[in-house]
Amino acid sequence: MFQRFIEHPAAVGESYPQHFVKAAVFGGQLIAAGLACVVHAVLPFLFQDTASQLIDKLNTAMQERRMHGAVSDNLVSGNPPTTTESATSSIG
Repeated sequence: MFQRFIEHPAAVGESYPQHFVKAAVFGGQLIAAGLACVVHAVLPFLFQDTASQLIDKLNTAMQERRMHGAVSDNLVSGNPPTTTESATSSIG
C-alpha cells in the first residue's frame, strides 16, 4: 500500500513530502483563483484580471514542470524563474 503513495511522486522526480507540498500549494492557488472569480461575480469591479492571470501562470508552471522533469520549486518558494523554472504568484 505504501508504494502507491510514492509511485507517482517518484515518477515526477519528487519525494512524497515534496510532492505533497507542491500539490497542496498549487491547489491552494487554484482555490484562491476560484474565490477571486466568486468575488468578481458579485463585485465585477474587483479582481478583474486576477483569476485569469493566476490560471495562466499556473498553467505555464505545470507545462514547464512536465517539460523539465518537475525540477521547479517555484510553486512553493516564489523564487525568480530560471530556464527550467516558471514564475508563479499569489492573488494580489
